[in-house]
Amino acid sequence: MTRGIRRGVVAALVGAFVALSGAGAAVAAPADGPFTISATDLKYGQPDLNGWRSAQNTVTFTNTTSEAIEFPVLTFPVNGRDHAMHADWSGCPVMFGHSNELVCITEPIAAGETTTLTLPWGTNQRPPGGVAHVRIEKGLDRDGNVEAGTVSRTSYRVSFAKLTGAFDITATDLRYGPVEEDGFRRGSTTVTITNLTKRAVPYPLISFPSSAGTPEHTLWSDCPVVFGQRDKTVCQAEPLAAGASATLTFPFLTDSAWTEFEANVRVDAGADDKGTVIEGTAAGTQYTVFESA
Repeated sequence: MTRGIRRGVVAALVGAFVALSGAGAAVAAPADGPFTISATDLKYGQPDLNGWRSAQNTVTFTNTTSEAIEFPVLTFPVNGRDHAMHADWSGCPVMFGHSNELVCITEPIAAGETTTLTLPWGTNQRPPGGVAHVRIEKGLDRDGNVEAGTVSRTSYRVSFAKLTGAFDITATDLRYGPVEEDGFRRGSTTVTITNLTKRAVPYPLISFPSSAGTPEHTLWSDCPVVFGQRDKTVCQAEPLAAGASATLTFPFLTDSAWTEFEANVRVDAGADDKGTVIEGTAAGTQYTVFESA
């Protein structure tokens, strides 16, 4: 018998990631414990303007014993790629993370019963994909302690949808250096844009919102034209041929120290040399600005 999962209250939410390595297909684990377990593959869709991709897969397990199991414990190894969107993991009344794994304690499962959980994930990483792993064990309590000899394992494939937009974009992190004689600290981020279309883009527009920091735009030597607008600074880059890439460096400065934060940059196709954006052509990504040294 298959039953639905009731939405539980997540007791403890800790950011965690699923481990990925190599390549291979999802397979059901042999019944070497009180459970069988299988998982569907995970395929990330198109990135948003922060470079964030979303996906979901399902994990199905069956209690093969003649007794109910009160604390089924699912464990996902951590590797730093896939973020568990744990607020939407409704089949996990209890969740918590360790340094190297994410633990989900599910609802009790009756003898012979099957449970399927739908698990949303997100990532700001890039291809290639790989193989993720999950195991299930008989738990002894809500603290995640498990009974020895009850583990069953499976794996599933992780992949990325091919980009379908006008551009691809990446950016390196920005770390400010020490205070210079004029009282400012300086740093830069390097942005690479790729024209994914079959036509040249005569006016690639790379823009940084004001929240990204103070651009030292007089040193933006890779930009033939720079537009200073109320809420952003825009670099009109050199024309970009079909399939071509360009790498540009953008200096920034600051006269204060702050904590680490995420900044954004995007690229659009321009309609003219006045900075007019062609709607629907944008691609974006995030990069980290580090606290001044």
